[in-house]
Amino acid sequence: MLKPIPLTVDSSEGRAEIATGCKLVNLYAEQVPSSKKTPVVLIGTPGLVPFVNLPTAPVYGMIVHDGYLYAVTATNLYRVAYDGSYLDMGSVTITGKVWMDTNGVHIAFVDGKKGYWYRTETGVTEFSGEGWYPASTVTKHDGHFIFCRRNTGQFFISGLFDVSLDPLDFATAESASDNLVGVISDSRYVLMFGGKTIEFWYNSGDNSFPYERIQGGIVDKGCAAANSIAKTGSSVYWLGDDATVYRFVGYTPERVSTHAVENDIKRGRIDDAEAFTYIDEGHSFYVLTMPSQRKTWCFDSTTGLWHERKHRVFGRVPAGCHVRFGNMNLVGDFQSGMIYALDLNAADDNGTSISREVRFPVIYNGGRNMVARSIELDVLHGVGKISGKGINPQAVFTWSDDEGKSWSMEHSRPLGKIGDKKARAKVNRLGMFVQRQFRVSVSSPVKVVIQGLYVDMQ
Repeated sequence: MLKPIPLTVDSSEGRAEIATGCKLVNLYAEQVPSSKKTPVVLIGTPGLVPFVNLPTAPVYGMIVHDGYLYAVTATNLYRVAYDGSYLDMGSVTITGKVWMDTNGVHIAFVDGKKGYWYRTETGVTEFSGEGWYPASTVTKHDGHFIFCRRNTGQFFISGLFDVSLDPLDFATAESASDNLVGVISDSRYVLMFGGKTIEFWYNSGDNSFPYERIQGGIVDKGCAAANSIAKTGSSVYWLGDDATVYRFVGYTPERVSTHAVENDIKRGRIDDAEAFTYIDEGHSFYVLTMPSQRKTWCFDSTTGLWHERKHRVFGRVPAGCHVRFGNMNLVGDFQSGMIYALDLNAADDNGTSISREVRFPVIYNGGRNMVARSIELDVLHGVGKISGKGINPQAVFTWSDDEGKSWSMEHSRPLGKIGDKKARAKVNRLGMFVQRQFRVSVSSPVKVVIQGLYVDMQ
């Protein structure tokens, strides 16, 4: 009897892996019209295409200002044009990931120790003076730059559409005795993220100091890492101090992580977590990396599903920061001067193959024996390249009968050379089992679209 195995749509390999154990690596689910043979397909995540290689490294932050891309490395600020040409705009001394924003006239950026501002007419200038303090984040709101003073509960602001700093222009988020972790502007409000609480502030227009806390605008949730705070559209995401990923719905924090994701996140250090968001072909992604764990998780808010992203060499993805520039989603490399474009048509990461894996749900029939005559992957065929790597792409099948403790030998089957639509990724004579879980991976640098897995069994 030919039986479809339910298609895995997210990674759920947590404490309950004996019951689930599903996994998606470098694949994500996408709904298709109801007229198709399956309601969901798995799409390969984008590859990395070089856009520009800056002479210094790494790329700590990027922003678009006056029609150009501005990128900060450890030692320099660069202005990059749409054709990839660049100019060195000045020297800096940066020791970690930066927060950047623009008020339309200036760019301000900070790394927790030093801060700089840039204006076309004057170049790069380091913040200094009595009104300046080391800041972990910076955001722009109603023409003011708002800085989160490191290791305190205070924030301070710049002049209106200016970078001047008055030593008296500061306030304290004091609903709890926790330090501020990060500050981000979200439409009408400014969100003050503390280690234990979050406060909502707004611009009241007061001449002495324009920002006030909203009455009752206090949330009893903390933030584990400033660099995990990221915004897309009307949603602000962050990694909570409880290793849970949240987003705001109005004033209410909504948990978006699953038990499996949370179980994985808290296996190691989380205070260095970093994230960015981007939108691609209708999908809105929150990409969360734990550098110390060499791990990257990705939440697709369009479907509400999680998947893993992995680099064959680094484990975590190379992307450390993101910006939308023209029609490109650009990411900066966390250890080199490369800026890449995320490209769904690219089948590798700048020459490094991408390993895509789906671990399907367990087949179980109440403890009764089953025999599998064959298994076949419903996948896009005929995707081989004209020459080089990927000329004869393969899908690799393995299976486990002991809840993932051990796996069978690998069985490679063709996805079809270019134009070969008759290729069949099929394995015959799989033997008897009581329960079984199938795993399929594709490492060939080709386009991958998986529609299903079918087993002929008795």
